[in-house]
Amino acid sequence: MKVFNFSIDNVPRDIKNIIVIDDVTLSAGKKGQMYKFWKDAKRKYPDKKFFLLVLISSDKSYKYLTNLGVEVISAITLDGRDKCFSKKSQIFSPFSGKFVAEAKKFAEHYGKKIGVTDPLGYNNSEFNFGFYYNTPDNTLPIFWGQINDWHPIVKRYHKNYSESTFNTKHERFI
Repeated sequence: MKVFNFSIDNVPRDIKNIIVIDDVTLSAGKKGQMYKFWKDAKRKYPDKKFFLLVLISSDKSYKYLTNLGVEVISAITLDGRDKCFSKKSQIFSPFSGKFVAEAKKFAEHYGKKIGVTDPLGYNNSEFNFGFYYNTPDNTLPIFWGQINDWHPIVKRYHKNYSESTFNTKHERFI
């Protein structure tokens, strides 16, 4: 096993498998971060096998990437039960479906006031979780939005994809 620089441009020829590790992969489709990475990497290395080790994925992103030929290994796969306002949602299950419509109206109303494109999270994902270091944009913006004088409970930091080196200065764990 070889570990190489964190750039996809430096993969030695004798490496057969490329393994990518990520915290969350939630967005399915051509706008998703993993799709963009995979498309570029597959063009450069068409003969390599790709693996994604991910802490949390959505069922849609899992299926999408698997259909592209990426071997996805996910510790947690989110589905309709994890979406805040889904009919299958476990969030409101103790209340027998009460409050779902009102809570969704609230989230949509204030999500729009915050000024984000998707008031229920990126691609209207309806998730409601975050980490100590960041919150995915798939989470309801009422939790993380900082626009139009909205004060979030948790902050969201946009990733800097232009960095050419792996910076561990401010990371707690590697």
